[in-house]
Amino acid sequence: MILTRIAGLSAWWTLPLLLVIPFLMAHNKGAKVICRLLLASWWVWLCQRIAKRFGKGVGFGLGLALPVTDLFFWTALAFDKSTYNQQP
Repeated sequence: MILTRIAGLSAWWTLPLLLVIPFLMAHNKGAKVICRLLLASWWVWLCQRIAKRFGKGVGFGLGLALPVTDLFFWTALAFDKSTYNQQP
């Protein structure tokens, strides 16, 4: 919920995430794949909004979202001189 507030969204935007989680427990393989794709696209969208709030570009937002590079980009965001903008 804190990340949605940083992205400039209300806490209700975590509701789609909570609604998709029970479908991940389904036995249908197709439902699991669709839910994982929805969660991944939601995460990329949220990271793009966070990067935009800090004045960063699309590449930085993708770096925040990817599991391989996220540690480096979140650390760079934490110790960078960029400031948080209420309205990007």
